[in-house]
Amino acid sequence: MVGLSAAVNHFLKYLLSLAQIIHSQQNLEEVAVPDVVEAAKDADILIFVLPHQFIRTLCSTLLDNIKPTAVGLSLIKGFGRGEGNSIELISKIIEKNLRIQCNVLMGANLANEVAEEKFCETTIGCKDKRLAPVLRDLIQTSNFRVVVVEDCETVENIVACAAGFVDGLGLGDNTKAAVIRLGLMEMVKFVDTFYSGSKLSTFFESCGVADLITTCYGGRNRRVCEQFVKTGKIEESSFEGLTKLKWLSLQDNNILLVPASALMRLPSLAHLHLQFNRIAALSIELIHATSTNLMTLGLSRNLVREIQPKLFYNFEHLINIELSGNMLSVISQNTFAGLEDTLLNLDVSYNRLTTITELALENLLSLNLAGNQLKRLSPETFKYLHRLKYLNLSSNPLYGGFPPVFPSSLINLDISHTELKILPTVLLLNLKSLEKIVLSGNQLQEINEGTFQHLYNLTTIDLSYNIIERIDIGVFVNLINLYSLNLCGNKLTLFIGEHFNTGTGLEILDLSNNRISQLSPTAFAIHPRLTRLDLSNNKFVEFPSDFIKSLQFLKWLDLSGNMLHHVNEFAFSQMGRLRDLDLSNNRIESVDELAFHNSTQLQLLDLSNNILETLNERTMEGIFRLELLNLCNNRLASLPETIFDPSRIRNIEKIDLSGNRFNEIPIRALQRQSASLLNLKIARNQIVEMFTQVIINNVKKLDLSENPLNENAIRGILGEAKVLRSLNLADTGIKTISRVEMPFLKHLNLSGNAITGIKSITFERTTMLESLDVSRNRLTDFNLSSSFRTLPVLQSLDISNNEVKNINESSFNGLVTLRSLKMANLANNTRIEKNAFKSLTKLRFLHAYNYPKLVYFDVQNILKDMTNLETLDIEIKDLSIGNEQLSIHTHPRLRELTLRGERLRSVLSNSLIGVRGLKLFLGLKNTSIDSIPAAFLFPVPRSTIVELDVSGSKLTSLSAQLLAVLDEREGSVRISGLNNNPINCNCEAKYLWRWLQLSSNRAPIVICANPKHFEGVTLNDLTKENFLCNRTTSTKPQMTETTVLTKSTTHEPEIIWTIAPTVQNIRNKHIDHTSKLLFVKLKYF
Repeated sequence: MVGLSAAVNHFLKYLLSLAQIIHSQQNLEEVAVPDVVEAAKDADILIFVLPHQFIRTLCSTLLDNIKPTAVGLSLIKGFGRGEGNSIELISKIIEKNLRIQCNVLMGANLANEVAEEKFCETTIGCKDKRLAPVLRDLIQTSNFRVVVVEDCETVENIVACAAGFVDGLGLGDNTKAAVIRLGLMEMVKFVDTFYSGSKLSTFFESCGVADLITTCYGGRNRRVCEQFVKTGKIEESSFEGLTKLKWLSLQDNNILLVPASALMRLPSLAHLHLQFNRIAALSIELIHATSTNLMTLGLSRNLVREIQPKLFYNFEHLINIELSGNMLSVISQNTFAGLEDTLLNLDVSYNRLTTITELALENLLSLNLAGNQLKRLSPETFKYLHRLKYLNLSSNPLYGGFPPVFPSSLINLDISHTELKILPTVLLLNLKSLEKIVLSGNQLQEINEGTFQHLYNLTTIDLSYNIIERIDIGVFVNLINLYSLNLCGNKLTLFIGEHFNTGTGLEILDLSNNRISQLSPTAFAIHPRLTRLDLSNNKFVEFPSDFIKSLQFLKWLDLSGNMLHHVNEFAFSQMGRLRDLDLSNNRIESVDELAFHNSTQLQLLDLSNNILETLNERTMEGIFRLELLNLCNNRLASLPETIFDPSRIRNIEKIDLSGNRFNEIPIRALQRQSASLLNLKIARNQIVEMFTQVIINNVKKLDLSENPLNENAIRGILGEAKVLRSLNLADTGIKTISRVEMPFLKHLNLSGNAITGIKSITFERTTMLESLDVSRNRLTDFNLSSSFRTLPVLQSLDISNNEVKNINESSFNGLVTLRSLKMANLANNTRIEKNAFKSLTKLRFLHAYNYPKLVYFDVQNILKDMTNLETLDIEIKDLSIGNEQLSIHTHPRLRELTLRGERLRSVLSNSLIGVRGLKLFLGLKNTSIDSIPAAFLFPVPRSTIVELDVSGSKLTSLSAQLLAVLDEREGSVRISGLNNNPINCNCEAKYLWRWLQLSSNRAPIVICANPKHFEGVTLNDLTKENFLCNRTTSTKPQMTETTVLTKSTTHEPEIIWTIAPTVQNIRNKHIDHTSKLLFVKLKYF
């Protein structure tokens, strides 16, 4: 009652102050009228001050119940949703729905200061010059000044959020001023785009810049965003006034706690998403604060260890709970008590569950238990789940510990990666409604008759990546609705039609990566609707193509990676719908004529990586629609002149002849397709001279790389192939390059030659050039600004592996459109000026490393203006690297970051502050870093998937604290390259060993470098006894033979953080912020 009384008094203070502002007391009634129609029927001026979501309802109530001459004054900020996805001003909504004129009042008017009668000013937008003074005089007081303009709206709240983030990060007033200025510019641009004709002067009124400044310093949006960043907590008053809010997402905000009192202010809340935070406990107060209308609760990827019994009592509408990626070890019978009749979807995947009791959730439709440590499921688990349709048990060490029967209502069952060795016929016996079953990644050796008996609704079976050697006859009988069957990655040697007993609707069949060498005549005849058939990487020496001739719907056939020697006459003919045929990576010596005759829809034919020496002129007979022909890496020296005659092939667009034995371009054969051939690859042949002006003058993309071209050939190409869009002359022996006469050229590769210089006239004609590769040449003088001035649209430049000594401030002049720059491995470079990159503000990809003679590389100043970077691969010449040099927060698009350099010895905990995005590749390659701070990954959002590559560094181990962080982020951080580090497998390596054991098949390879008796041994192969510190280690490593390990329920390598690492302005000092840990608990043994 005390709280309610205080709230009433506070509200009355606002009302009384408003009454004083509107000082015409003789017109102010002392009686409140609850009926809005009664209150408004005789009004001349209607003032609208209510949440915008109610405006249409109010207007429909007032329509035809007010004076036709009435006018409106709206104090409502924001927009409404118009037709479709458009936005609409609130004043326009009022005018449209009430058919009256509506004006606007906006300004720098914080409500509490107005109530306290502190001086402020506001703006009224009114185009009626007669009405304007009336409205002004009505509102204006001695401490509330009013200015009238013709138009007025406000769009500053999003800028206030940015200002709050700046305050929370402690970036200072200069940064905040910049944000406000940029925000004002965005507001101007927004209004000009969507409401052209508005006056610029309006932005200098109270409703413009004044409102912006006030909101950015004193508004609620600023305050909430600041608290998000600073504390990871939600203020109790954060959601005040949002009584109709239904959907709230607080994902990835590093939140530790959400006060129940804050959520109690959201009585209409239906969907609450708190994924990717650091919430460790769910209090009864917090949960019950949302119980009234909550339908969805998202808590995935937090640190929740326990759910109190009966926590969800009184939830009448909760249908979806997401708890995946937490640290739950137990779910008791009462965990979800109270949700027996309401809960439909439950996700507790990737926790630490070792057992699960009965779930009395009678209406549950979907249950995800994947990625736990379940060894057995009791029959009681599914006792009450009579409506369950989707069940995921994948990635659990069940070893076949399934219940006698699953719920008969299932339509989708995933039991992949459960180390299942035997598939009992009774396991699926009662699943009459089952439509999809996934059994991949197990250890099944055979599939017995009756396994899928009576599963008439089954459409998808995935048995891939087992060790299946035998499938009984009749295994798939009566599966008339089967659409997809995946048997990839097994040990099958035979596939026969007798596995089925009737015709099926099978459309996708994957038999790749087996040992099949023969097929029965009935293998495919029973599947007339097959559209996709994969037989790649088997043992076929001959392929009985007659067995697939009946497949008139077949569109995609893959026979690559077999041991075929010949393609016989009519082998793939008369296949009317076949579009894609892959015969690559076989041992094909010959292709008979008419092999593909009248396969009229064939568009892609791949014969690459065989041993073809000749082709018959009728090989391509009847494949009229062929678009791409791949013949690379064979032994062809010539082609028949008429092989591509238009009577056989009408419009082929791409031919790949790379890696053969041509000493000249087969011009007479190719000329038959000169009108349509756009892309010709003939790299890695023996071409010296060229007399092919006709074909080259029509081709748009030409690859002649790795041919020993003479000077005349090069001169002819550069001077005569005027319509080329893409040209590859890499590794062709070019020493000098003259003027390039290709006005339409977009891509030019000159890498791997002996070019020592580029003249200023070289690229005068190539004004459309977008990418240029001159890497692996002998360029020394790199002041190419005169050449680059003629390349106004160049986006990609590679100058790596040259002999450039200096890169100065004029080296890249004119390349204002450059997006990608590669300048690695400059062995003779001694100087790179920081101003060399001043014009490259649009750069997205920068590779700059391996400068052995360069003393200093000013990374900080080089990167400061490159705000669009997505990939950065750079050498560090400092002893340490941190946020000061990288300033990642100024590179919001950064997705790949690689740091290199032997001088780099340490990486600071604050280095990754500012990282955002769904994925991050992080490399610490070829450095002298010997340890990674435990707090290194703390600034990275928990929703970000991180791939960390430490190849070639000096790591001797990973600390227990860092391993605890990796364990906490299980599944979102992957480490590679540890095998290229000097790992010390002494007794202190026990934490790393244990972590590797628990990571199972996701564990990186770690090779011991020390002590001497363990050198070359894989760390994962050692045993626990090798790491006992209280005894002398054996001189001979004791290896494990077969070890089955599961996560211990007492294993809790968690870190609970107090605050994030702060930005340090210290260079060349290794600062380990693990001192900011509040609590570290490690139990590995």
